[in-house]
Amino acid sequence: MRTLAFKFTVAAGLLCVASFAQAQTTFTVTGTITTGTCTIAVNNINVGSFNAASFTGSYQSGFVTPVNISYSGCSQGMQSLTFKFTGTADKTTGGNTNYWDSGLTGAPFELRDTSSTGTVLTPNGSSTIVINSPGTSGTHPITAQFHQTGTLTKTGTGSATVTMTVTYT
Repeated sequence: MRTLAFKFTVAAGLLCVASFAQAQTTFTVTGTITTGTCTIAVNNINVGSFNAASFTGSYQSGFVTPVNISYSGCSQGMQSLTFKFTGTADKTTGGNTNYWDSGLTGAPFELRDTSSTGTVLTPNGSSTIVINSPGTSGTHPITAQFHQTGTLTKTGTGSATVTMTVTYT
């Protein structure tokens, strides 16, 4: 009888040890997937100085000033960059949406994408530049010039503020 009691005690003790050896915990796994980013830079553009006598009709300054939109430090695997432009449309010809108000009546600025499309970059945000598979850095050329839309009634320095929004995918 002693042997049976001893075996029972040992078996019960092992069960107790097994129940104390178990533990349970929970944890959370998190992570974030982002579309990536780039550093974007565009220099200010000076289209030059022109004689007011040249503005006699539908005059384009003829001097097209090139500038590059530069992007660098882009995340690996980025699919595209989309540049959208907004600002104030030419007020002197009833809000012509193709040109940027320069503050000089009849002589707004024209911005143009100089890629194969040659698209006029309008201040209402409807025209965009899309760069597919941009890699980690590069440039994209645009141009600016005066574009006469009416009678030039004011001389001086014109200025337009362009806001460029970049979307990454």
